Amino acid sequence: MTEVDTAAVTSADGTTIGYRSFGAGPPLLVLHGAMQSGLSQRDLAEALADRFTVVLPDRRGRGASGTFGPHWSLDREVQDVAALVAGTGARLGFGISSGAVILLEAALTGAFERLALFEPVLVVDGSIPTGWAEEIDA
Repeated sequence: MTEVDTAAVTSADGTTIGYRSFGAGPPLLVLHGAMQSGLSQRDLAEALADRFTVVLPDRRGRGASGTFGPHWSLDREVQDVAALVAGTGARLGFGISSGAVILLEAALTGAFERLALFEPVLVVDGSIPTGWAEEIDA
């Protein structure tokens, strides 16, 4: 598979968000999880490239994108997705783990026509213990 494009967009706070795109067809944004980079999904991109232009961004702090910065938040990640949607025209999304949660939040802004989500990390009414988070933050 040949990389079709390596490019970047600028998020609302000025952070560069780099991405690669593969294939031809309607743009499909594939957003990776926390412990990955865009290239973690290269095999998936290659499998879908005959039907979609698969956009693989590197989320903040990874690969071709800028740093997290001192004010990282879910809102910043949603702004990054908005910049990617504006820059690539992607109205279809596939999110993995925390990437799925970010796409769900971005969907509330009307950014997507369709989403597919794989293992979104959702905590509902204490369904997952989170007491360990305070210790990690400290």
